[in-house]
Amino acid sequence: MFRPSSIFLVEDDPDVRATMAAMLRELGHRVVAEAATIPDASAFAVTAEFDLAVLDINIGGYRIDPVVHLVQRRFRPMLFVTGNGTRWLPSLFRGHAVLEKPISIEKLEEMIDGIVGHAE
Repeated sequence: MFRPSSIFLVEDDPDVRATMAAMLRELGHRVVAEAATIPDASAFAVTAEFDLAVLDINIGGYRIDPVVHLVQRRFRPMLFVTGNGTRWLPSLFRGHAVLEKPISIEKLEEMIDGIVGHAE
């Protein structure tokens, strides 16, 4: 049986963020926090209750690293999103799921299922 997840979404492009949030909701998940800046994302990373963080790697020209460290401290899984390809990802992102833009709802669903799975 499918288990909906609480999602923390970080994406600086408002159109992309709205599209991703709509896809997540269509898949049955709940977006509990959205951020477009590193400071806002950092605050939510510490305070929001979520099952999965979906993080764009580049936020306004800055890497998402500070937010990643905060999410890691809470032992929450992450799905990284990039529009720049995965070849040059920093070591911080290696070993985590990475979804390349443009994002399809099918690929998003597959990636989330692989991370948070289904409840028995």
